[in-house]
Amino acid sequence: DALCGFLREHCEVEKPTVVVKRLKKDASGRWGLQTIWISGNTSESRPVGRSQPTKSSRVYTLLKNDSRYHKEVVIPDTEALPEDYEGYKRDAGARGFRSVIGFPIRGPRDRDTFRRNQVLGILTIDSPLPHAFDCWFAPGSNFAHHEIKPLRDLEIFYFAADSIATMIHELVWFEEKGQSAEVAKGGV
Repeated sequence: DALCGFLREHCEVEKPTVVVKRLKKDASGRWGLQTIWISGNTSESRPVGRSQPTKSSRVYTLLKNDSRYHKEVVIPDTEALPEDYEGYKRDAGARGFRSVIGFPIRGPRDRDTFRRNQVLGILTIDSPLPHAFDCWFAPGSNFAHHEIKPLRDLEIFYFAADSIATMIHELVWFEEKGQSAEVAKGGV
């Protein structure tokens, strides 16, 4: 994939996997994160279309609930997470990643208040190697307290997340009209 090639060549990330998940209600009315696109190292443990409870995603939980994480979340090593994240650590191991960086996919800003809108989903990049993204940040960055200083221009990832937000809005609009995304692609 071109994006994974870009990450390997220009961002020094070995064996990257890019995942896009959107917020969606399941048949019982509970919110979950549905994988809508995956690139790179795919496997049966990471199928497109699969949903997971929102509370099982450490990246989503931090982006949604903690104001310090309004731009990105970095987890340098999933094995070093505290004991209360055993479920996430187990999932990371099953899916084959040790480090992850995640960006929020947000709805448009409110026109009246100019506040950021809700998190619609997440764009994550992960690697099977621990500390795969450390070179993107200044030495001494404290990831645990989100006291980090990017060394690289992360704007391309914010732009990608904003573009994906537009696509998710379109997808939701077609679903609300009872049309599939396939119909949307055909221009009907």
